[in-house]
Amino acid sequence: MFKRLASLILAMTMFAATAFSTVSSHLSQPQVETVRIMETKAPNTVSSADNHIDNYIDTSEVPWIVSCERLGGTDRLHTALLAARAGWEQADSVILACSESYADALAGVPLSKALDAPILLTRGTGIEPEVMEEIERLGANEVWLLGGPRTLTYSYDHQCEENGFVYTRLSGDNRSQTAVRIAEQVEKLCGSAERVFLSSAKSFADGLAAGAAAAASDGVILYAEPDGSMDASTVQFIDDAQCNEILVVGGGAAVSSAVFPRLGDITDAKLERIGGLDRYATALKLNRRFDSYAPNDAIVAATGDGFADALAGGALAARLGAPLVLVSNYSALDDTADYIAERTPRNVYILGGAGVISDYTAKLMLSGSINITPPSDPALPEVPEEGQHIARLTFDDGPSANTADILDTLKEEGIKASFFVVYRPQYEHLYRRIVEEGHTLGLHSYTHSYDTIYSSDEAFYNDLDSIAAYVERVTGVVPDIMRFPGGSNCPEGEQRTPGIMARLREGVRTVGYTYYDWNIYPGDASALSVPKDTIVDNLKRQMNGQQDAVVLLHDSPAKTTTAEALPEIIDCLRGEGYTFCAIDEQP
Repeated sequence: MFKRLASLILAMTMFAATAFSTVSSHLSQPQVETVRIMETKAPNTVSSADNHIDNYIDTSEVPWIVSCERLGGTDRLHTALLAARAGWEQADSVILACSESYADALAGVPLSKALDAPILLTRGTGIEPEVMEEIERLGANEVWLLGGPRTLTYSYDHQCEENGFVYTRLSGDNRSQTAVRIAEQVEKLCGSAERVFLSSAKSFADGLAAGAAAAASDGVILYAEPDGSMDASTVQFIDDAQCNEILVVGGGAAVSSAVFPRLGDITDAKLERIGGLDRYATALKLNRRFDSYAPNDAIVAATGDGFADALAGGALAARLGAPLVLVSNYSALDDTADYIAERTPRNVYILGGAGVISDYTAKLMLSGSINITPPSDPALPEVPEEGQHIARLTFDDGPSANTADILDTLKEEGIKASFFVVYRPQYEHLYRRIVEEGHTLGLHSYTHSYDTIYSSDEAFYNDLDSIAAYVERVTGVVPDIMRFPGGSNCPEGEQRTPGIMARLREGVRTVGYTYYDWNIYPGDASALSVPKDTIVDNLKRQMNGQQDAVVLLHDSPAKTTTAEALPEIIDCLRGEGYTFCAIDEQP
């Protein structure tokens, strides 16, 4: 089957970067590219019920859809709050689950249906003010805590007591036991568990859509290990539950077929595997299998590339009587689009920002066989006013100890800059400091290995996914800007895989990223250690009165002289009449 997304990426036209004649063959004109059809109207906070993000995607080309609403907050917590507001005007109960662990929240989706309660995500150290405000908005007096104190600390118990909430903690010694405690509560509330959805205890990929399917069909979520073994508590629950069927979710790599004879020893229930070639195919099979349990004319969509939005989306889907579909900016959409077209939904909810599901991807997903107009070529940055000179300091390959020195200098000078980061787990505090001090955080690479990331399109997107997920976990921020290692015309990438750079330039903007190059490179990475004075002199030679100067610098561990040169770089630019702003801002 011809793949819509592949067709889009191959067919779309874009303008090429214009190379500058500078000391580096990597230098190219700064480009600002995006395929957003509507700007996300994300506020700085969503701590008030009146601060709902009303971001409706234009689906006028799809006649059966009345509204398509994006529920995309500033981070995964805020997206979950928006999902709660979309589904519940009032609730007696709320469920709190850790945003960093998929297992407890996934098992909690059937509990959400049984209690008619939203799932609110929290970071695990205490109830955040905006989450507490949502509990108050709902008028809830009962709180369910999913997971033990290593997942949700005892601060939650204390806060519940202080605020007069009736609270219950459902937890075990591991995620399998916690899932059993949750399933027991669902069984108690509903009278029985008609079916068990057995998902992988080690990977969220195939299980994402199972929560909504289980909730809709009076089922529960339990876990098995990839080798097919099960915790004793799981075995005991299945033995006691007398359910009608057990559905193993995902392929053999998720849960080995060795699980079936083990299940056969403890239950007479019908055994079945529901799995596809990937998580999207598995989700589609689950939706088709339980389509009759989701009678409403709504669809809830979440990315399959991470778990947080799908967990909140599963609870919303269960509340609405709608299926949860998984999509990706990087995967073909034909089968999912066909399924949605068969349902002809009137109302659609997209979980997450345009960086995870772009407006164009959403429209492709909803279009079925309708031809959707591709986004037009994006505009270049707004040209500064006559006589105005702007300098944008950008730093690649950090963070490192040098980043701390750079941040100190920027703070002293009152300047905002932009950092395109790689994976350096020993400096997690610096990722957070970049955000906390108001700088722009962008994606660069997880591995920064040209041989790896430019070996294929898939390898590049896997690398981009990895650094995006890591940055979100550490900072709570989902960046939608990036810089290609080596620039958007990277010679090494093109030499490694001819034609790849043009495809990737088109592809990243199709999935909602804005990418940036540079037009001034002082050569601080041209050798292992470049003298400070050389860096400053190179900068002076390249300025040439440019109105919008995008300066490429590096804050990797070896670049100590960059940090040393920064005060002089700033003085030099100021002396030439430049004002400073981040890469994605206008002064």
